[in-house]
Amino acid sequence: MARSRSRRFVFAALALPLPLMLACNGIIGLGDYTKGECAGARCTDGGLPDVVEGDADAGDAGPDVKGADPVSWAKWEMPNYGEGGSPPRPLNQVASGNAADDTDIVTDQVTGLVWRQRVIRGVTDAQDADAECRKVRSGAWRAPKRIELVTLLDYAKTSPPYLDDSKFNVVANESLWTTSEVRPFEPNGPASAQKYWAVKLETGAVEAVPRIFLASVLCVRAK
Repeated sequence: MARSRSRRFVFAALALPLPLMLACNGIIGLGDYTKGECAGARCTDGGLPDVVEGDADAGDAGPDVKGADPVSWAKWEMPNYGEGGSPPRPLNQVASGNAADDTDIVTDQVTGLVWRQRVIRGVTDAQDADAECRKVRSGAWRAPKRIELVTLLDYAKTSPPYLDDSKFNVVANESLWTTSEVRPFEPNGPASAQKYWAVKLETGAVEAVPRIFLASVLCVRAK
């Protein structure tokens, strides 16, 4: 595997209680971002980014011949609280729209990603999460990658959910699906052997969960 160093993105842990510091450290890949190339679908998931490179919608990228998502890196900025004297890029999420006609959205002014305000609950299979988003009638929605979803986490909060519940209709005790596979991943293997990354809003941690698992999905689209 070839790697070259890129910008280091860190959520500052200063002044956070120990559980939150551990949660910050639990977000794989935010501590030290590297650009990586992975041969085929069987990669170790040691912090590699998981958003398809380029301006196209990551959800529209086809799977590779091994049946797993390609591994690349995010080209948009990551929110952070500043590091090494560099200017901070704090969370900047703007809610707009109308819930009555399903146009209620949250636009992230840092990443440029657009999110639905409302989660879809009761999704019991990771591979159904994306399909549920694509059913939304306002169109162009998909389930997020891991690195997309963690850009919403707010560790300045002192209690769960560690995501702005004044903008999103989330609750503290739910988990949110991503479409990012836990690698190594056997696309043709049994569901019991497949795992996906999910964000647990009660702790703000990213967790590997079985493919068959009860969670919610927060849909995203490009701006």
